[in-house]
Amino acid sequence: MNKVSLIGNMTRDPEMRYTASGVAVANFGLALNRSYKRGDEWDEETTFLECEAWTFVAEQIDRRGKKGCKIAIDGRLKLDEWETDGMKRSKIKVVCERVEIFNVERQPRIDSDQEPAQEPKPNNDDDMPF
Repeated sequence: MNKVSLIGNMTRDPEMRYTASGVAVANFGLALNRSYKRGDEWDEETTFLECEAWTFVAEQIDRRGKKGCKIAIDGRLKLDEWETDGMKRSKIKVVCERVEIFNVERQPRIDSDQEPAQEPKPNNDDDMPF
């Protein structure tokens, strides 16, 4: 079984691109912090991972994600292999299948030809029909 669940902080803004067939792909870095006790003192270690998201998950990350955001990821590990100057290289990355982005200010997108939504009128007892 190849399944991972992670919570960490985005190390950079997502890099969004589209394949030739129009499929969205977002790449970003993730920092995972772990605190542990060594003797009487607390120590911390950070692990850095590369992440990749596709289709609607990529679009969600591109819309709402930014450097420093806390993000929860469910996904799988993928091994990328390539050769550079005769040297074989490899890197493990996380392919995101589901994400939840925390501590982001949610602001509705407004198209330039739309008017902003009006605030509801306060409830006034004089407006009640009975």
